[in-house]
Amino acid sequence: MVVDHMKIALLSPYLFHGGAEKQFRKLADTLVVRKDVELKIYTLGSVNRDNTWVKKLERLNVDIISYDCDPQLSSKLSIIKCLLRISYSIFKYRPKYLYFYTLYFLPLVMIFPIICHNAIFSERILSPQTLKRKWMYKFINLFIYKLVVNGNSLFDFFLKINKDTVLIKNYVEAIPFKSDGRYKGVAVIARISEEKNILFLIENMNDKYFPINLYFSAQDDIYRYLLEQEIMKLGKKVNFIGNRNLSDIYKENRYIVHPSLSEGTPNVLIEAMASKFPCFCSDIRENIDTGINTNFIFSINDGGESLNQKLESWNEMNDVEKTKILSENRITSNEFSIDVFQCNINKLFS
Repeated sequence: MVVDHMKIALLSPYLFHGGAEKQFRKLADTLVVRKDVELKIYTLGSVNRDNTWVKKLERLNVDIISYDCDPQLSSKLSIIKCLLRISYSIFKYRPKYLYFYTLYFLPLVMIFPIICHNAIFSERILSPQTLKRKWMYKFINLFIYKLVVNGNSLFDFFLKINKDTVLIKNYVEAIPFKSDGRYKGVAVIARISEEKNILFLIENMNDKYFPINLYFSAQDDIYRYLLEQEIMKLGKKVNFIGNRNLSDIYKENRYIVHPSLSEGTPNVLIEAMASKFPCFCSDIRENIDTGINTNFIFSINDGGESLNQKLESWNEMNDVEKTKILSENRITSNEFSIDVFQCNINKLFS
């Protein structure tokens, strides 16, 4: 019996860059095991063909097509040429579904109905820019099949634009680690951008908790420049480290501080909770909705007073008290589990 395969095209600017790409890879892993699916992946950036994940997908007959066009380094003309080549390839492929999650592909949105009737757009963060661009999302909505979001606040925002908006929470997993007690500072794991609110931390955290170690996979160049100017002005010790494995970050730092102004799904926080690692977070809805213990929640509207109080209280606790609080710091449901994530993805592509 011949199986009629459902063709799906997945678009991503990168395959290995940060949290968004991690979720993208898990989405691909979910679809590739289905016998009714034929998968093709398009990426603007280069691909390391020796990577274990890439090799696995290629063994499963997944075409991974790259264009060696880094969106952060290439000219706009080069990017547009790559996007047009991608469009032509997808048009020839004729997929039932086309999935993309970044505005890098915005120039193509008007022709998506021509190359694929079921284009699915996923937005992952409710930033100040997102709120200002409501008109743009209304425009995108004219040309797509479905809009997917990963957080409650995003869902409320986009439901006003598209009544068929779908909520699919990110999956998270516990990260095993063993600390040697030689801490290097306070960790911030975030894209260097306005909505991550790193400047609040630099300006308001007590000097005795420094240095701050910034772990990031992407950055807004203008915001980084402003950060660096403020760091020099205040004489603060801040290390721009880049991307690292979570197990190494947990091992090297006393705790994480997560001062975001907005989030989709706060992966950094949820992964820390699952791993029983202390993570202090801002009092925004997406953080509170995880069910995190109130010992770790601070206000971003009091000039850092509650943040410093929480850090001081934590430092004064003994190890038994800390272990007890971390053990109580449970995610409130299984909504972030891999099983729920995969179930929702399979429903989306059905």
